Amino acid sequence: MKLNKIFPIVLSCFVVLFSCSDTATSDADGAQQSVEQEETATAKDNFSVDISGQLQGGQGLQLYFDQAFYDSFNPLEKVTIDANGNFSVSAKDIEPGVYRLRVSDKKILLILDGSETTITCDADLAKVPNLIYDLNGSKPSNLYQNIGKQMFALLQKGQFNEANVQEMVDTTSNSLVAAFWTYTTLPLPTTFRYPNPEIVVKTHESAIQKLAKDYPGSRYVQDYRSQLSPILAQLATQKIRIGVQAPDISLPNPDGKNYSLSDLKGKVVLLDFWASWCRPCRMNNPEVVRVYNKYQKQGFTVFSVSLDGLDQATKSRFNGNEATIAQYIDREKEKWQNAIQQDNLTWKYHVSDLKKWDCSPAKDYGVTGIPKTYLLDKEGKIVAINPHGAALEREVKKLL
Repeated sequence: MKLNKIFPIVLSCFVVLFSCSDTATSDADGAQQSVEQEETATAKDNFSVDISGQLQGGQGLQLYFDQAFYDSFNPLEKVTIDANGNFSVSAKDIEPGVYRLRVSDKKILLILDGSETTITCDADLAKVPNLIYDLNGSKPSNLYQNIGKQMFALLQKGQFNEANVQEMVDTTSNSLVAAFWTYTTLPLPTTFRYPNPEIVVKTHESAIQKLAKDYPGSRYVQDYRSQLSPILAQLATQKIRIGVQAPDISLPNPDGKNYSLSDLKGKVVLLDFWASWCRPCRMNNPEVVRVYNKYQKQGFTVFSVSLDGLDQATKSRFNGNEATIAQYIDREKEKWQNAIQQDNLTWKYHVSDLKKWDCSPAKDYGVTGIPKTYLLDKEGKIVAINPHGAALEREVKKLL
């Protein structure tokens, strides 16, 4: 879908990016793939790199070498450019990631995968905002530059669309390049100005998932997720409100049998997001049990979705050790089953994907804290959100 209505906003992001911040780009068509998506970042150990070159217009100015994040940076080194525009900077014991050369308000972004030892960069500072510079010694940085030029050309022609960005994420081998250009070309603050914000959010999620595989637990992943989180919640809130049909949920119970929320039409249902580790949830359970026992024979039931299990944020701590991960999930599942027994939750609709905060239905419903409950009428429409105590019983009685 064309983005003509928000084209000026996206274009301004490019201008800001090239003149004063860091960023990320997209592939426009299949022709780009052969040029840009051939290098994969594999090195993860700390490394050192020497960077030198000549910057016209920078004579006598300070050059900074920064580690760059999405909307912040950390200065690491500082040198003075000589009278001929020459500079040389040595970065010691740095981690693979995103860096930049900064002179005044001009910035050249470097995507470093740890394989670099020597980089040269020659440029006319006046042309840097248009991504015009000669850089050698870092293929990921060249990839970033080339994608940026192509995407900027599409923007200027008014041919940029969300599909370009998703294609770039799918086909660009370097996940940092994909993440930074996605973050820039689909600005999070403008998400709800797009005709289909769900598509934009899906692209951001794809970029994060790709990045998390290469850099689990890194700040690049965590910062991106934290900035996307309120967008996800807002998107879900717009869809999940009183009077709308509750999105269906289909997940397995502890024995592996699938139950679907839609199968309960004809009953009044309390959809309950909870977890064994959630003390407020456990404290709320006796009241839910009381109402269930009192009205179950009249057509009231509970559909419980557990947020026990293992999310990506926790999973990253295990460094890909599949045996340890499996053991952890088994323990979480056991805790879930024990809590069902201990709290006398006798209804049969207990389901979970055992992904904790990455639980798919929780994301669909915009759940950012538990307990979170939704009362559904016999048609499956939401009639109350977070009804508790006397309010829950009162609403149930109205619907039966």
